[in-house]
Amino acid sequence: MMSPKFLILLFSFLLLGSSLARVVPAQNQHQEELERGFILPRDDKGPAIEVFRDESVRPSEETRKMKKDMDTWMWSALAKFDKEVTDGQMVQIVEDAFASMVDRWSKEDIKGYGKPKVMTALRKGNEVYIASSAKGKHLIVYQSFDKKVDGIQGHVPKSLANALTACWNNAQGDKEHHSNDANCGEIMTAWAYFVEKLDEGNSEDVNLKGAKTVTWELSLQEVEKDGEKVKERVGKIKPPCGNANDNKWGCHSVIQELGVEAIPEGTKGEKYDPPKELFQRELLGTCKLKKQSK
Repeated sequence: MMSPKFLILLFSFLLLGSSLARVVPAQNQHQEELERGFILPRDDKGPAIEVFRDESVRPSEETRKMKKDMDTWMWSALAKFDKEVTDGQMVQIVEDAFASMVDRWSKEDIKGYGKPKVMTALRKGNEVYIASSAKGKHLIVYQSFDKKVDGIQGHVPKSLANALTACWNNAQGDKEHHSNDANCGEIMTAWAYFVEKLDEGNSEDVNLKGAKTVTWELSLQEVEKDGEKVKERVGKIKPPCGNANDNKWGCHSVIQELGVEAIPEGTKGEKYDPPKELFQRELLGTCKLKKQSK
């Protein structure tokens, strides 16, 4: 017959083994995130910045059943701070928001065709509007996939629609849509700003003059690792599309039309205090409070 002391030791050993079996996969997952170049900031209070999927821009369930990518995937948030954040803090905020989106992909079982490539932050005063690009085959800005037809959907805020039309009119050569069908994060954050201000009861002359924007992406770059050059995805600031290096107009022209300035590439991220309030500002829905600091 086994002694009580031996049974206690045996039980303790089995319990320890079970705990390790649960911890190791989590550590491996954490390491995999780190190796991919992004990791969601973790502390006792959770991440300071989180983004949430905007369900308001999705088509009907019947439409979504037609084809697996006949949907709209977009994650966003609205962070309100005690004071205006710096350019460096904006860079850290948008990087953290990208990490939050990646975390959501895992939790929500998002496949490759539903994963936006960029995350954008737009600062006006003490508010920061955050949104990924809109991914999917469901148009939310233009009325047609025909790039030579300048038809903008009626739910797009007037100020944003006017800016897109002005860029169309100013474009050289053949008239075509925004190069990415206006699905970029710069467009989504501007849309969120105008919707929020109009919902607050402001007149239609609200504007973005003096605002700043920054977009974060994971770019495939050549880096040196263990003495060898390998290609890895590295996080960096992405300049607005349609700039001097492109042949078509895009967000570079749109933000200029709106009076918004892009934060330069190479700007380093800086620590920031958590926002006093974190909302989800749906483009076609409501503004929902998600988190409030004490």
